[in-house]
Amino acid sequence: IRIMLKRCELLRWSIMFVSGSIFFAAMMVLLMFCMAFLNWQIQLVAVGVFFCSIICLVIAVGFFIADITKTLHALRLEVGPHLLPKQP
Repeated sequence: IRIMLKRCELLRWSIMFVSGSIFFAAMMVLLMFCMAFLNWQIQLVAVGVFFCSIICLVIAVGFFIADITKTLHALRLEVGPHLLPKQP
């Protein structure tokens, strides 16, 4: 149960950071339209938003990899005794 709770926390963080990445990507598209159609000079803001989007995505992947590691650990705990060779 403890491992499942930790996995849920890791997945929650991963989903939150992926959502942040999607939000920043949408903001970047909006900024690009403003630069193209309204002739705003906000290139540095767009680059900053893109950077935030990528950082959120990298952090989300890190949490996802941590979840996979926890899952494999739980699997080894569960099936490990069944896979070990039997002692004579």
